Amino acid sequence: MFADEIIVKILYCFCSLQDDSTNSIQSLQSALRGDPKSLTAWECLADAYKARGSYRASAKAYEQVLKLDPDSCYAELQLGSLQLLLGHLDEADASFRRVLEKCSGDSPLMVPGLKGLAECLVQSAKVALDEFVDARAVRCCQEALSLLARAARADPAVSCLWKLMGEACILLRELPEETVEGIESAGENH
Repeated sequence: MFADEIIVKILYCFCSLQDDSTNSIQSLQSALRGDPKSLTAWECLADAYKARGSYRASAKAYEQVLKLDPDSCYAELQLGSLQLLLGHLDEADASFRRVLEKCSGDSPLMVPGLKGLAECLVQSAKVALDEFVDARAVRCCQEALSLLARAARADPAVSCLWKLMGEACILLRELPEETVEGIESAGENH
C-alpha cells in the first residue's frame, strides 16, 4: 500500500510539472478506481481539480478526504478556502473553525486557519453592512481583528494579515461612532 501512495504522488508531481491538470485528473481517477480509499490519491485529485479551476469538484474531493481522515487539517483548510471562494460563507466559517480546533498552536496551518476565518468574517461583515445589520458587522470585524492579532503575533511577516486588519478597520470606520461604541460597551458588560 505504501508503494502505491508513493507512485500516486510521483504521478501527480510529474503531471503538475507538465502543467497538465487534465491528464493528472484522469490518472488520479484511474488510480482511485483501483484503490478508492487512497487518501493520497483523493488529496492529489482535489489539488488537481483546484489547479484546473474546478472548485466544486475540488471541494467534493476534499470532503472525501475528510471522510477517510476526519482529522486532516490540510483538507479542512483547503475546503474552507474553496467554500470562501465560492461564496459559501457559513460553510467556510465552520470549516475554518474546525481547522483551529484540529490544529495545535504550533501547527504550520494555524496561521492560514486564523487568516481564513478572519477573511470569512470580513466578508460576512460586508454582507451584514449591505443588509443594514450594523451590530453583526461590528461583531464580525471585532472577531476578525482578534484572530488577525493572534496570527500576526505568530507570524508578523505575513503581510496579508495586516491588509485584512486594515479592511476590517475600514468597515468599522464606515459606521456611526455610537454604533461601534454601543456594541463595544455591551460586549464588555457580558
